[in-house]
Amino acid sequence: MKKQDYEEISRVTVEASSDLKEETFTPLNIERFMILPGRNVYCIAMKGSFTQDMLRKIIELQQKTKTVILSGIFSANNSDPEIKNALIFIDFTNASIKPEEMAAQFGHISSLNHVQIFAPTSIGFVSDNFFFPLKIGNERVIIFRKPLYEAFFSGIREQFGSAGEVFLYYMGIESGSKAFEDYKTISGFTDFKTMADMACAFAFNMGWGVFKLQELNLKKKTIRIRIHDNFECASGKGTGKPYSHFLRGVAAGLFLHFFKTPGTVEETRCIAQGHAFCEFLVKPVKPSAKILHSHI
Repeated sequence: MKKQDYEEISRVTVEASSDLKEETFTPLNIERFMILPGRNVYCIAMKGSFTQDMLRKIIELQQKTKTVILSGIFSANNSDPEIKNALIFIDFTNASIKPEEMAAQFGHISSLNHVQIFAPTSIGFVSDNFFFPLKIGNERVIIFRKPLYEAFFSGIREQFGSAGEVFLYYMGIESGSKAFEDYKTISGFTDFKTMADMACAFAFNMGWGVFKLQELNLKKKTIRIRIHDNFECASGKGTGKPYSHFLRGVAAGLFLHFFKTPGTVEETRCIAQGHAFCEFLVKPVKPSAKILHSHI
């Protein structure tokens, strides 16, 4: 980084987005299952070479057949960009065509080498049983729905108390350290602004929360981050105390690898305390401080 660039970025103060509220954003449902009793919803999985006008033809076909597309996922195949994957949930309740006939029509309007149909059960449950494993950015991902991740984080706190919170924090540090290497590999850059933007974008896209860089001073090595709808702290609403340990650890891990020095992460505001958002203040650990105590 050039000296001039360093001096400029060392004075960066991002204006606080005080008007940013979670209502500003629209939830995105990426479910691969549906439960719709009384409806005749089928799941159709497809793999093949899609023509440029395939989406238009699918929409025209659903209009003509009185079917309703409830959800659709289209993505490039990891091993061959020319091959596309598609997963569509279609409501045939009032349709003038059978699912098997529509699947055959899909084959006529594109060069598909695989089409599989999944029918609903007696309770209206239908799911994809074809695509596996789930990937984002060519890396495997797993998804925990709210009841599971709340049980995981809350269970550790309830069973082990403050020791469990320490465990969550250091688990976060390890995750942040791995994330730093991952972001560096993806972007090819290690300047802080690039890394910070990528970390915020990944956290947003993974559903962790809405992360905004509020202040950055490279000279003093201090960072202030604001988080709306922090998934970890949402589980602790009403506890009256800062609730983030895992995500603070992630921030500390990223800080450690970028600045090559340990950092302390203080949660100065938290939705578990009734604030509108969470806020992290990250700064270097004082030379005389014990790292454990400064972190926790």
